[in-house]
Amino acid sequence: AEDKIIKIIEESDCLVVVDEAYYEFGEKTFVPLISHYDNLVILRTFSKAYSLASLRVGYLLSNPEIINEIRKVKSPFNVNTFSQLAAQVVFKNKEILKNGIKKIIEERKKLINRINELSPFKAHPSRTNFVLVEVGSKENSDLVYNNLLKQGILVQTVSDPAFSSSRYFLRITVGNEEENDILIKELENIS
Repeated sequence: AEDKIIKIIEESDCLVVVDEAYYEFGEKTFVPLISHYDNLVILRTFSKAYSLASLRVGYLLSNPEIINEIRKVKSPFNVNTFSQLAAQVVFKNKEILKNGIKKIIEERKKLINRINELSPFKAHPSRTNFVLVEVGSKENSDLVYNNLLKQGILVQTVSDPAFSSSRYFLRITVGNEEENDILIKELENIS
């Protein structure tokens, strides 16, 4: 996939925007390419890894020329003071917070392995804080979703035509070890 994105950057005569919202969970980045390509823009957020979704704080990485052009058109007060302060605290303490991210990555790996031991589920590799689990049919998707919901476990159903009209998935956020154990127990009861 990295080669495809580089090819797009090289062949485009416009800005290419790469979304790295989940960067901390996958640690693949295009930041080193900013100095090589003058049309590359990278977007990141404090919403995913740092749990600041309600504060709506994100940032852009690019070359100085693009950043200067964006500054000309952005609203002067596009982020409120509280959100700015919270983002600064997180940014200054990123090393402390990395331990929590590392735990999520470890739990994600275990969760994927455990789900893949259960039929008919297929957990796909992930570089995020969630796992995409193929569940087969729409009926099975609805059954699993509703049974988990009855147990107080909320997951998201996904049936995007981009995947295929005949493939159904659940999007499951990686929890802590105890939460993941409860989820697996319920999936075992369903499978």
